Amino acid sequence: RSSDLLMFHGSERTSALEVVKNSRDIPKGSIVRGLKVSTSTMKLLAAMALGKIQSMTTQNLERQNSIKAALSAAVRQFVGEISELRGALQKFAQLGFVINGDLPYEWRDELAKGLTYTQPMSTAAVTKVLVEAYGEISKVFGQFDNRPIACGSIGQVHRAVLLGGENVCVKIKYNGIESAIKADFRNVRAFLPIANALLPNQMIKPMISDWEESALRECDLKNESLNYRLSNAALRNLAVIIPGSYEELSRDNLLVTEFVDGQDFFSFLQTSNQNQRNSIAVSIWRSLYVLLEHGLFREDIQPANYMIKDNKLVILDLGSLQHAADIEGLKSHLTYMHAFATGDYKSVASLLVQDGWGDEQTVKEEVRAIVEVFGRPFRGEFEFTESYSMEVYRMMTRTLTKKMRMPSSSRFLLRIFWSLYSLLTMLRARADWSQELAAELKLDDSWLKERSS
Repeated sequence: RSSDLLMFHGSERTSALEVVKNSRDIPKGSIVRGLKVSTSTMKLLAAMALGKIQSMTTQNLERQNSIKAALSAAVRQFVGEISELRGALQKFAQLGFVINGDLPYEWRDELAKGLTYTQPMSTAAVTKVLVEAYGEISKVFGQFDNRPIACGSIGQVHRAVLLGGENVCVKIKYNGIESAIKADFRNVRAFLPIANALLPNQMIKPMISDWEESALRECDLKNESLNYRLSNAALRNLAVIIPGSYEELSRDNLLVTEFVDGQDFFSFLQTSNQNQRNSIAVSIWRSLYVLLEHGLFREDIQPANYMIKDNKLVILDLGSLQHAADIEGLKSHLTYMHAFATGDYKSVASLLVQDGWGDEQTVKEEVRAIVEVFGRPFRGEFEFTESYSMEVYRMMTRTLTKKMRMPSSSRFLLRIFWSLYSLLTMLRARADWSQELAAELKLDDSWLKERSS
């Protein structure tokens, strides 16, 4: 019963109708979702093409600003339409805009920020989930905010207060989100013949299956609650904050964690100095590799999943965390780090052939470029710049589209690399990254042998 629940927003009660009025159901059918994303994408591409043509034909500053404003409006409209679909499409857009080196940098920033938010579920739908989970809600919560503080691709987050007085966040999964994700991937698979023709060297079908498995894994909020506990244990010696989880209150469609009041990533970018940004970047770098040392891969590396509190990194959204038992490439990834850090071309070439990237001749032609570009941050102090991020993007797309095949053991690791490097570029981060890595990982043969077993 909703009467069991005290809804509040700040110090004022709010009408449930106000939230219902602004909420929309998720389209779940493949055809409906496919048409919506196709229409939205075509409108954005048309606006971009028109803007480019207009920009080339005028030198008038006022006209140039008008063209930019029109493009910005088209981008915002696209973001709004994709956000309404939620699910895998929103995830793809978030990741694509963060790592895509062909988009203007200011657009990537704006798009990634805009796709962090979407339309909420109705209060009635939220109350239904809570009643099904707990029966009488008032026996669990003393207060519950009916307005979400965040709406993502899988679910939305509400503030609440437990009967014991603890401030918590309650993440509630969208009803039917799994069906929406599966519909998205059915649409993606319809383009397999085209993708195979464009990328004949790549194994597109298993790559799509990897993405679908990852997206569906995020829908298990009970498992995410476990991931919070594992991550807290792994990172206990680092100066980072991970909210504690209430596993006894969490369900498959509902996650309860400690409430942490921090600054969102984009606000931090605008208000911080470079030393503060460097410090947060080092925390992101260290936390990623310490989790890796404990056999945990953090896949969803994007701005929406981090906050900053008292100059400390707050790590959120651990639904996509993978365990080492699920990953083939743990040992090879760490071995690559050794070779990159030392510029050991021979070892990298041997590893690439062994992992199935290509034959010896193909690898020999590409290995120096790969080691030089990917290994650059591991050799002394290095600053992540937009030009370097674009160089990584272009080098890998050229290599994968024309030369080498990405094996299954490396697909996951490259997604981490691309999104991590892009995030550090947003921060314009500068540090001695190899030293930071060595400080956190026991990179020696005995450890590698122990971990691989």
